[in-house]
Amino acid sequence: MQFFRNLSIKYKLMLLVLLPLLLAVVFIIAALTKSWNSTKNMETAEVLLALAASSNNLVHELQKERGASAVYLSSKGELFKDELRAQRNLSDKLKQEFSKVLASSIVLLEDASVLKHLNSVERSLSNLEGIRSQVNGFTISAADALGYYTKQNALMLKTTFYLTDKVQDREIASLSSSYYYFLKGKERAGIERAVLSTVLGFDKATPVQKERYITLAVEQNSYLELFKEKATKESVEFVSQTLKGKAVSEVERIRKLAVLKSANFNVKPGYWFEQATKRINLLKKSEDHVVESLHEMVTQKEAIEQSGFIQLLLVALALLATTIGLSIYTQRLIERQLKDLSSAMTALGENSNLDVIVEKQSEDDLGQLTDTFNNT
Repeated sequence: MQFFRNLSIKYKLMLLVLLPLLLAVVFIIAALTKSWNSTKNMETAEVLLALAASSNNLVHELQKERGASAVYLSSKGELFKDELRAQRNLSDKLKQEFSKVLASSIVLLEDASVLKHLNSVERSLSNLEGIRSQVNGFTISAADALGYYTKQNALMLKTTFYLTDKVQDREIASLSSSYYYFLKGKERAGIERAVLSTVLGFDKATPVQKERYITLAVEQNSYLELFKEKATKESVEFVSQTLKGKAVSEVERIRKLAVLKSANFNVKPGYWFEQATKRINLLKKSEDHVVESLHEMVTQKEAIEQSGFIQLLLVALALLATTIGLSIYTQRLIERQLKDLSSAMTALGENSNLDVIVEKQSEDDLGQLTDTFNNT
């Protein structure tokens, strides 16, 4: 305490201001850091959503390519030769678009687990041409071909899972979960299309195949229910209204037929593929609607976070500038008044100058002291 007592008024005032100011700076930095992290998280969400949407567009085409490959292989090349070629062209177009989005996204993403996952997607996708060559040469079984496409799609769908896992905002995370569950159900519909295309191509089902397509139908319903739990009422209503029509009814009819019988289905694989594809296209329409709603939410929240950060930064800078400015002004005012009083008392004591007058600069305690001195 003796040290503090011996300090000049100037340095005492500096200490009195500096300590609270440092504390305020710490809280301001903490608040700005939190706001900045929230802003960056929203930017990450936007990047992941764009990446997931592009990835899932490619998955949609690969799902159709998987089904067409199943028909082609099961018919020994008699069916879907032209359709498969056309579908591969569509898949390649979406693959190119995905590669562009992926390249731009990798630069913006920092999470190691996400980057590792994306590298796995690229490596697996590079095997696509080899699988196609084996399908063309009938050197791969339908089960193995379907297995590749299924694993590839599952890997790409996981990109949407990271959107759910890495975003801190609960509302976005919940809606992302609904999106992910919907995609999982849609993928089951794609697998079902491929499996039943193979079964109808041979016009008989093994017990394993039968168990497989029955399970796929059950899983689709389960994922749809999970979607409804997490999605907005508007999205649930949109999906309910969209999944109607002849294709939906025909898929259900053929499903029941495949459950009741194990052979002689009297359903052409091309017809099943057509109806299942129309139903999956309705699912795709619903998927696009969910993505659009999610994108609107992310964009809105990102704008709010950015605006909040800028406002907080401006307020913080204004408060710091005002505090520092007032502190400097007060310190200089007090220092000047004390200096004037000290000079006047020196002149009075050493020179016996009774006419010395101190300029009054304020109405505070030092101003009253100045009046007392001048009236003495």
